[in-house]
Amino acid sequence: MPNIRFITDYRGVLSGEVYYQVGDIADLHRGAQLVADGRAVRVDPDALPPEDDPELDSLSLSALRKLAKADGVKGWSRMNRETLIDLAL
Repeated sequence: MPNIRFITDYRGVLSGEVYYQVGDIADLHRGAQLVADGRAVRVDPDALPPEDDPELDSLSLSALRKLAKADGVKGWSRMNRETLIDLAL
């Protein structure tokens, strides 16, 4: 399982009772369940854009949500602009 980036805050047995914040990246053995539940997305750290990507910063909330929807991100319609940018769509 590749690394996952959290879409929502998470606390529970899958993380060994560790608390992860939105946007945190972790390598969890049972991370596939978090992805299936829509709480995280798979990420390849080598493919992530650099921090503060000017292209993402210039996109509107509507454009970011369209990208998230096209990428199959669950919960995209409830996410704010910062969360969508943090997901590095």
